[in-house]
Amino acid sequence: MSSYSDTGYSECFDRNCVICGGAIAIHPCQCFYGPLSDRIKITGTREKTFLMKIGIIADTHDNILAIKKAVYFFNTLGLKYVIHAGDYVAPFALKELMNLKAKFMGVFGNNDGERRGLHSICKSIYEPPYDILLHGKHIIVTHMLESLSKRSMMNTDVVISAHTHVPEIKLGSPFYINPGECCGWLNNRSTVAVLNLETFDAEIVNLSMISSDKC
Repeated sequence: MSSYSDTGYSECFDRNCVICGGAIAIHPCQCFYGPLSDRIKITGTREKTFLMKIGIIADTHDNILAIKKAVYFFNTLGLKYVIHAGDYVAPFALKELMNLKAKFMGVFGNNDGERRGLHSICKSIYEPPYDILLHGKHIIVTHMLESLSKRSMMNTDVVISAHTHVPEIKLGSPFYINPGECCGWLNNRSTVAVLNLETFDAEIVNLSMISSDKC
């Protein structure tokens, strides 16, 4: 099983903003988070001495406009990492994700047949499950949750999965996150997730709040 580790901290941008944690310099913040009905939030401690936010995306399925919205949103937040849980499909769609300012990494999904082509664009795509150590947290990234064994999830802090196209956050040990489908093809709802590893806050974000003109 492949793995990645980085124990560095990101700069603290805390400005007491309950939405973006002060990651955006303009206040009131322009996070593009939708109304409460469009968000799922589970909150741990509110102390934000250091922020360590990562973006989570999956099931982009060649929807270029949705990918552009996700890239725009993630770049606005100033994230340090973006993780993709699989199903890019075609290499041309992956190229759009290379416009991210954050470090990008991901795993292959069951619809990623052109793996050689995808790898030619980004070397940081791996066979699932993929182990990541960020901010002292052990993260497992997979496309299909059922592919993981109970033993593989021992001593794991976060499990990121996809495939169902249904966004879900389940607090526990481990912390389960499925960002839903970025493409919006199946449920007509384009979503991504943001995870703060410092506070263990996670949110599902509806990308329909972002105007196509900004992409």
